[in-house]
Amino acid sequence: MALEEVLTLIRSNNPALKAKQAASLAAGGRFRQARLLPNPELEFVSEKMPPEKVGSLAKAENTLWLKQEIITGGKRKAGVASARKEVEIAEQEYALAEREILTEGKKAYFALLAAQERVAATSRIRDIVQRNADATRKRVEAGDASPVESVRAQVTVARAEVALREAERERENTKKDLLRLLGMPDASLNRIGQEGDLLQIAPALSHETDYLPALESHPARRTLQLAEELAGRQLDQARRERWPNLEVGLAIGSDPGEETDNRVETAGLAVGLPLPVFDRNQGAIAEASANRTRAQQEARAGLDQLVTQLRQALQSYATAQQQASDYSVRIVPRARQALELVTKAYQSGAVSQLEVLEAQQTLAEAELEYVDVLGTLWEGMAEVEGLTGEKLRK
Repeated sequence: MALEEVLTLIRSNNPALKAKQAASLAAGGRFRQARLLPNPELEFVSEKMPPEKVGSLAKAENTLWLKQEIITGGKRKAGVASARKEVEIAEQEYALAEREILTEGKKAYFALLAAQERVAATSRIRDIVQRNADATRKRVEAGDASPVESVRAQVTVARAEVALREAERERENTKKDLLRLLGMPDASLNRIGQEGDLLQIAPALSHETDYLPALESHPARRTLQLAEELAGRQLDQARRERWPNLEVGLAIGSDPGEETDNRVETAGLAVGLPLPVFDRNQGAIAEASANRTRAQQEARAGLDQLVTQLRQALQSYATAQQQASDYSVRIVPRARQALELVTKAYQSGAVSQLEVLEAQQTLAEAELEYVDVLGTLWEGMAEVEGLTGEKLRK
């Protein structure tokens, strides 16, 4: 399974992403509801019905009212604007969740690549120290070494076996993390990537000033900016709520006339307007004003946090890249060269087999450390990609 396959599965199966998608649809529903006008109200009133003829509408004064609330002060327009902004926020929250989860998926992918290589390297070390222990035992049996050396070699074997089991446990736990992100926690996963994926040349990164403009379009930044705009619209909406709505009613009445079976038809008009004497929405206005101030400060703090995260990610990546270069150019090649020299010396009888095994162990340990550095390097690259939205890995 390659990285792009992993990311595709995360996009289609991750339950957290699906939840954010549903939240975006819910915001769309609220926007649709905000655009609707209040329903008219139909009311029928029957009064002055004779006690002896309860239920007889012919002897009562009957009125049919049609009432409609009229929203004033631009409140409906302000509510629609707020609901539209909530839709934009929900869309950005989905984009943010997608970027964060994909970044987490990349990190889990590279962590599993490193874990696979770590198991292989640790297994090689275990095999080497086992051969070392066997060679030491033969030397002890031949009287060429103290029994203490054999005991020490067995301790080294035991520690190598513990390290191998720990590496295998870490690999399985990393698999579980990746499967969780794929939305398939009960599935099985044998191996990911191709041999040598971890050894690809790491891309060189530019100065942080080249990446800072990308933070302006980061979903986290856009979400906070939209939240600030929404707070401003909600403050405007709260101020408009000071003005009461009108209620207009039209009535058609029918009253019993003085003559039998001669009813009098009437019409009526009513206009209702609450008087804003005590409640002028003062508390809601104060709350909305404070929320706008909070949103403004959170937007500033959010940008500062993104800038700090980018600087830390770039520094961590640069450090890991330098360490990877050291291992690739100096440490591992020199350990390999040392093994070649010791092997030639062994073939000529100048050194013992034990020294060859020790050189092999040194090389395997250097390769294991190199794997750890590469895992850190690629996880750092995934972090930078997540912050900048740029694809750095070719």
